[in-house]
Amino acid sequence: MISISERKPNAFRQQINPDLMVVDAETEKEKWWTKEDTHLFVLSFTAFFIVFYTFIA
Repeated sequence: MISISERKPNAFRQQINPDLMVVDAETEKEKWWTKEDTHLFVLSFTAFFIVFYTFIA
């Protein structure tokens, strides 16, 4: 096993500005409606509902 201190540092990570890696703790949580999965579900459900009742009518 290789110790963490013995590993060669990643050249790309050394070039990145450390301020970019900081995560703001005050970020607003996503609302349930803005999630892509919710949009896909609602769109699919609505499309199925419309098609199903169009065939019945």
